[in-house]
Amino acid sequence: MMVFQGTPARLFYDFCLDDHVPSDHLLRSIDGHLDLDGLRQTLKPFYSQRDLHEDARDVARVHAATPEYVEACRRRKKVEMLFAHLKQILRLTRLRLRGPNGASDEFLLAAIAQNLRRLARLRPINRLPEMLPA
Repeated sequence: MMVFQGTPARLFYDFCLDDHVPSDHLLRSIDGHLDLDGLRQTLKPFYSQRDLHEDARDVARVHAATPEYVEACRRRKKVEMLFAHLKQILRLTRLRLRGPNGASDEFLLAAIAQNLRRLARLRPINRLPEMLPA
């Protein structure tokens, strides 16, 4: 189980209408003369209820506010971008070698190709002739 450190971000904020509506406002004088309880009872079936899985969503919202979650998303995006590169650029849409060893070998070859491309980008092109043996 992951332990959250620090205080999570607030999901709900307090709002008091009395702080924002002046005491001499027209709505305050009307409120004393109208009885809206019958209307509230009539509309009660249409109020939104708390969902069965809302507790799990609350836990997920608290978890999403942690720095660990942000780091995990960043790392996941890197891995997903590598797989997207394999599929789009290297055309590894399906495995051609059969069996568990074939699939493992094919992914190993694709990873080698990705790493070689990355190394080629890091190495300056103009230094290549002087690095080759004469």
